[in-house]
Amino acid sequence: MSRSAQRKRHKQAEEDQLPQDQNPPPDEQAATAADGEADPLADLAQRAADLQDRLLRQQADFDNIRKRLRREAAEAGDRAVARFVAPLLIEMDNLEHALRAVDGISLADFVAGIIMIRDNILSAFANAGVEQVPAEGIFDPSMHEVVATVPTPETPRGTIIESVRTGYRLRDQIIRAAQVLVATPPPQDATAAEESAPEGGSTDEG
Repeated sequence: MSRSAQRKRHKQAEEDQLPQDQNPPPDEQAATAADGEADPLADLAQRAADLQDRLLRQQADFDNIRKRLRREAAEAGDRAVARFVAPLLIEMDNLEHALRAVDGISLADFVAGIIMIRDNILSAFANAGVEQVPAEGIFDPSMHEVVATVPTPETPRGTIIESVRTGYRLRDQIIRAAQVLVATPPPQDATAAEESAPEGGSTDEG
């Protein structure tokens, strides 16, 4: 074998021993690149879907809480009414007993029984925080209702003279205004006008 042939064989052997190209085919490279880069629109759509799901869950939780609070408030109100009415039912029983026994007792005993029932009802009101509106002193439009005025020279204008119907309040809330009679100055008649006018006329000459 000539030297030229030996050199060719040696060169071919060296080329065969070189490492093969490790890069994947072009199609696989494109697929790998697509997988490595996230689609912005798809990512945004997924985030929007997740947000909507969370909002729906929170809305459902809020509705459940609101319904529960409304139910609990109604139940608490019913219990409060029941506690308030319970002692009044006892007084209703006492009133019915008094009415049935009216023929067998004296008028004084009947009146005493009615007064006792009234006082017990007022005590039940007080235990619930309900009290009578004061109906004395100067008229207060926030808790008094004038049903009539009474002309009187002795009492200052706006002074309550008499209570016609008792008012009640729950702490600072007026349940029912007190109906009252209020003093007003009397109208001046002719005599009062003459008395208040300055003295005049002619004097006798001697």
